[in-house]
Amino acid sequence: KERNLGLAYFNTAKVKTSAKDFQHAYQLLSQLPAGQEDAAVWAAKGYMLLAAGDSRQAVNLFQRDVQAVPDSAEYWLDLGVAQHAAGDSAAAIASFRKSIANNPYDYRPYKALSSLYSQLQQGDNAQAVTRDFLKLVPQSIIMRLQ
Repeated sequence: KERNLGLAYFNTAKVKTSAKDFQHAYQLLSQLPAGQEDAAVWAAKGYMLLAAGDSRQAVNLFQRDVQAVPDSAEYWLDLGVAQHAAGDSAAAIASFRKSIANNPYDYRPYKALSSLYSQLQQGDNAQAVTRDFLKLVPQSIIMRLQ
């Protein structure tokens, strides 16, 4: 019951961008006994910790996610974002690539990876990532503007 209520508050907070709902969701989810936590709970808590600036703790939670659900492109993407925020570019690159491998038609990991390569002054790699996606989805306006 508390798990579902916490996740409901989390999802509502995302839609409404409500700090109060995020806080309530985090409180509920943080008080769950260990046996009641699962990948959805770890992802929600990781998202909130990342938004609060605690990227290292978010990395730990997203690592639990990818261990529990290794074929989830979403969790690999979340882990990569947290690793990048924590300053671990090499790990973020690997996680973004895992996300792409699990769902090659989602532009978000390509965009994140291309941006990271650009930040690392690796323009050729950034362009290659963008080209790889555009080979799959040539009509993507988002990636054409990348």
